[in-house]
Amino acid sequence: MQNETAKHTPGPWVVVNGGTIRADGGKRPVAMCHCSAVWNTSDSAPTRFECEANADFIVRAVNSHAELLEACKAMLHAFNHCESAEEAVSYTKAAIVKATKP
Repeated sequence: MQNETAKHTPGPWVVVNGGTIRADGGKRPVAMCHCSAVWNTSDSAPTRFECEANADFIVRAVNSHAELLEACKAMLHAFNHCESAEEAVSYTKAAIVKATKP
C-alpha cells in the first residue's frame, strides 16, 4: 500500500551518469533510467541513448513544473476576469523556455 503522506523529492533535479536522476545538488538519488540488458534482447527495447533522453525529459518536466502550473493559473485568471493577459503571457513564455531548454 502506498504511503499517503509521502511527498516527492524536492527539485531541482539533475541527470548524472547518463540516466541517474538526483536532487540536492546531485547528492540525493531520485530515480534511475537505465536500460536493462534483458530489454536489449527485444526489438522494441529502448537504446541507451533513448534512456538518457528519457531521463533528461523527466528532469526538464519536473524542474519546470512549478512555472508551468503558475503560467496556467495566470492565464486562467486573466481570461476569467477579462483582464489583460500580458502578465499571463509573460509567465507562459518563461515557462515554455524553461521546459524546452536542454
